[in-house]
Amino acid sequence: MTSEQLYLTLATLNWKRVVAVSAILAALYFLLVYDNGETIDRNVQQIQTQITQTEHQIKVTKEAFADAERFEREVKATVDQFSMVMDYMPEDMSSSELMTIVSDLAANTGLKLMKTEPITGGERTTFYEPVRMSFALEGSFVQVLTFLSELSKVPRLITFEGIELSSLANTDPEMPQLLFTGTIVAYRYIKSAERGDSKQPGGRP
Repeated sequence: MTSEQLYLTLATLNWKRVVAVSAILAALYFLLVYDNGETIDRNVQQIQTQITQTEHQIKVTKEAFADAERFEREVKATVDQFSMVMDYMPEDMSSSELMTIVSDLAANTGLKLMKTEPITGGERTTFYEPVRMSFALEGSFVQVLTFLSELSKVPRLITFEGIELSSLANTDPEMPQLLFTGTIVAYRYIKSAERGDSKQPGGRP
């Protein structure tokens, strides 16, 4: 229908028909076109819900990345610590190496090495075992202190047991000679293949 035909049709309508047509058009507009805001509100709520869900997912993802980074740092720290343990408690640590360490340091500090003797037996844990050796050194107080200072720089876990420091007879009172004795203890890491018999006492000489 053209605009002219629509105009002619409306011109022929009386007021009752105009009112009826207007009512019908109004009803159709209300049913088909009119929106009192409920649809808009519903769409806004849906969008807000999607935004909230997306923000939550982003938060969860960020937390997951943070946990992964934290886990990676913890693993790296554990690996670094284990590497340090392996450096200070090597698998091949033995009384022979311990004897070499003591004798070299004694020579470098001027101490006289009187005795070194491996001590077999002793406790053995699941992951490490001690390597013990008794020793006797003679020298001045300064030489003993220097020996201990240099020993602390050796990249090995080394401790002492039952040490004694006594003055030797017939020495210069101004610079007395001392006898330094005791047990020196190093540690070696036990490989997993050797842990099956970890309850058995004694270690590698």
